[in-house]
Amino acid sequence: MQEEILKLAKEIANQIEKEKGLPEKYQIETFKLILQNSLGIGMGISGKKSTLPIGLIGDEKSFSEFLNQIEEPKTNPQKFTAIAYYYEIYLKEISVSQENIITTMKEAGLLPPKNFTRDMNVATSSKNALLMKADPKDGKTAWRLTRTGRSFIEGKIKQVQ
Repeated sequence: MQEEILKLAKEIANQIEKEKGLPEKYQIETFKLILQNSLGIGMGISGKKSTLPIGLIGDEKSFSEFLNQIEEPKTNPQKFTAIAYYYEIYLKEISVSQENIITTMKEAGLLPPKNFTRDMNVATSSKNALLMKADPKDGKTAWRLTRTGRSFIEGKIKQVQ
């Protein structure tokens, strides 16, 4: 099967290379989508998760690597939002818990908040809230991105030139 995947990958790469008008990051994303579709894997219309290990198609990325692709969030509420975005996009999880946030910050070498509750209230209580409460995760309070939060992080993604 690996030989078939490599052959298919080369064919798709050649097709995409002909599309020189696409920026590199879109060529990569297009490649992944075409490969997933050709192999019948990935997030399909049914919304089911991929049966193929994430690392095989190059989606595996640490939060630290993700942070390198965006303008560094300055405040704790912005960092919480970046973590929620990372969990949603790369880990395919809808929400994050306080434990997820603290652990991710520590693993990325970021200082955990001194007053988590205050910082989370800032992230969730304004008119343009970045996060909102979600269904409990493992019996604990959890949060997910709002449209404003998603737009905020996507606006921080560094443009590939």
